[in-house]
Amino acid sequence: YWKRIIRLFPALIVVLLFTVLVIAPLCYDDPVPYWRNTEVYSYVPRNLSLYFIQYGIRGVFTTVPYNTAINGSLWTLAYEFSLYIALSALFLIRSRNKVIIVLLSLVYILLFIVNSFYADVLTIRGSILRSDYLLNFSCHFFAGSLLAAVRYNTLVRYHNILLLISAMITIISLFAPFHFNVLHYISLPLLVVGVGIKCTPVICDISKRIGDLSYGVYIYAFVVQQTLMYFFSFNQLWLAVVSMPVSLLLAYGSWHLIEKRALRMKRISFYPSR
Repeated sequence: YWKRIIRLFPALIVVLLFTVLVIAPLCYDDPVPYWRNTEVYSYVPRNLSLYFIQYGIRGVFTTVPYNTAINGSLWTLAYEFSLYIALSALFLIRSRNKVIIVLLSLVYILLFIVNSFYADVLTIRGSILRSDYLLNFSCHFFAGSLLAAVRYNTLVRYHNILLLISAMITIISLFAPFHFNVLHYISLPLLVVGVGIKCTPVICDISKRIGDLSYGVYIYAFVVQQTLMYFFSFNQLWLAVVSMPVSLLLAYGSWHLIEKRALRMKRISFYPSR
């Protein structure tokens, strides 16, 4: 839990403070003075809770096409953290890899059946987490966990075949929505993991040279896009062209100034030394 906390929260705290202290005041259009707006003071704590997201602040980004959120990407973090909690049950048997594989297989099969045939029956949308989203994400999450447990990289001799088959299944199923709804729980995890492993030396070395920018891009890109739309009203193409380097630059700073340093705290032990 500690490793997940220091991976998620330090950078999240900074982007939320940056949003409230810099971006939101610049993009504010409301008769109530900014610092008297009560939503300003609830934005950071509610979004840090992960489960009680506050998407906007009244008066911020009111003139952009998507004016209901400052950082719409944050909604997935609650689901992500919930799945970390679910997966943590495996720590009780972490030394028994075969048992873990069997349990993950059973969980995955159960989730596959529920998502494929009974998801609509179990949908609850009034709760903190939408049950249909949670079930959907859980199926992909445990598929990835299962691939990790069986050590997908040991199947490298079959890698090209698995990648080709999963790509073909995904493409073919797109022409039959029902089949896609069922088959993508099998084909997409294989395709994503397969593409991730099938990389050139240049791609593999990128993170070593510039750092892991993935999380930084994720938490900054939406804010960057909203800000650009507020000041410049770009079309879709120009929004992508301009927002990408800006998001990458912020992500670079986030990794080197915050995330990488926070990860050093992984060494902290909560167990008494013997």
